[in-house]
Amino acid sequence: MRGRHWRQIHPPTHLHYFSKQTVTDLLKRHGFRVCYSGSDGQYRSLATIAYVILMIKHHQPAIYETLKRTGILRFSLYLNLFDIMFIIARKQ
Repeated sequence: MRGRHWRQIHPPTHLHYFSKQTVTDLLKRHGFRVCYSGSDGQYRSLATIAYVILMIKHHQPAIYETLKRTGILRFSLYLNLFDIMFIIARKQ
């Protein structure tokens, strides 16, 4: 979804990035058939999301502290950003 703006692009720890189609094509080229492909999300705390957005990206500590005082940041959200893939393939 975010392409070159994906949050985890930081060479040299990640050298290759695949879409479902490109990993399927790669596996097929090497004699595999994809049996399953899917994405999984994670629970993210609102505190972490707010910290990254308000403190790190936008330098808004007053807004962040106000939200913290309300107690709303103690909750979490399940987010699937479709950046974690699970692929099951079988050698043909």
